[in-house]
Amino acid sequence: MSHFTKIKTRIRDSELLVRCLEQMGFEVQKGRSKVRGFSGAQDVELKIKIQGNREIGFVKNNQDYYDMVADWYGVTGTSSRMFSKDLEDRFREMENSIRRSYARETVLEKLESKGFTVVEQKETGKTVKILARRWA
Repeated sequence: MSHFTKIKTRIRDSELLVRCLEQMGFEVQKGRSKVRGFSGAQDVELKIKIQGNREIGFVKNNQDYYDMVADWYGVTGTSSRMFSKDLEDRFREMENSIRRSYARETVLEKLESKGFTVVEQKETGKTVKILARRWA
């Protein structure tokens, strides 16, 4: 029996999503593929591998945002309820990290398109400070 979990995100731009995932150290498989589960598979547009052979996929929903999709059923040593909670916590943590990276990349891209040069970037905890300048 398949137990795919779908987590909604607020991420729309696939190129920035891929860049963020790569910056986090993941190898991203682009294009239509399937995320394998305990018993079955789910169609996705992007896929990464995590611990062992487990996979997380990203698929665009009807509101044009990407959802994270995975099936973690059958992992030994954990009840499915506990693991589902752990999975959601991990996904939320990962999503928050992706979101921060996504926001930073969006700002950097916009600054560059407006002719700004980034002088300095500082990350302190969950805060990113970007110093940019543009010569008039």
